[in-house]
Amino acid sequence: MNNINSGMPKAFNDSLNKLNELSDDLYKFVMLYRDYMNDTHDYGSGDMLSMVEIHTLTAIDDNPGITINQLAKMWHRTNGAISQTATKLEAKDYITRKKMDGNAKNIHLFTTPKGKALSDKHKMYDSAEVAETVKELMYKHSCSADEVDAFFKVIKVYIDLLEEE
Repeated sequence: MNNINSGMPKAFNDSLNKLNELSDDLYKFVMLYRDYMNDTHDYGSGDMLSMVEIHTLTAIDDNPGITINQLAKMWHRTNGAISQTATKLEAKDYITRKKMDGNAKNIHLFTTPKGKALSDKHKMYDSAEVAETVKELMYKHSCSADEVDAFFKVIKVYIDLLEEE
């Protein structure tokens, strides 16, 4: 098979190879994190919830009365996907749906006391997890504080780039 880059300068091929390695690393990170997101965890209630479920619950707790449509926009998901997640949370007695203005289509979401308690536990769980991750990056893997800060800055910028699409 003919190598498409055989006539290209070595520096070009080296740069292309480096970009391919970075692309592979990014893909691997995204896939591993996606798997982590889809796994269920006990966030302090004894129930096993996915990251999507717990973050949806916390968004509802932080924004009492939020609608499915508003959550879908917030999380870049379809109304159907958010509705399914809300149904799971409601079945576990973490949230309630309330019709507003007597309009069946104007449904707002609220946490129950059980949901509020779990949302609070989730925030503590996430804070501890991030602190542990930062500690591991710095002390086990020798990343500097500046490198960790740069990582989180790049994540924020990358989110902005993806949201522009």
